[in-house]
Amino acid sequence: MANVLTTSSGQSARWDVTIALIFLIFTELSNFLIYRRTNNSTSKSAWLEMLNSFKIGFIYGLYLEALKLGS
Repeated sequence: MANVLTTSSGQSARWDVTIALIFLIFTELSNFLIYRRTNNSTSKSAWLEMLNSFKIGFIYGLYLEALKLGS
């Protein structure tokens, strides 16, 4: 997903800052939703676990894209 989004948004190089802001808002909003509960509550709903997994994979994909561009 990260590979597709970075490739398609970076095609014209006009939307880079806007897309980066959207990625940042997505990451911070999902962090808020996932970690807003206290640590005493260990049971999370299935959609929060899936959102957390998607977020981690998305950030990892962005990291790999940055490594490819840097080398």
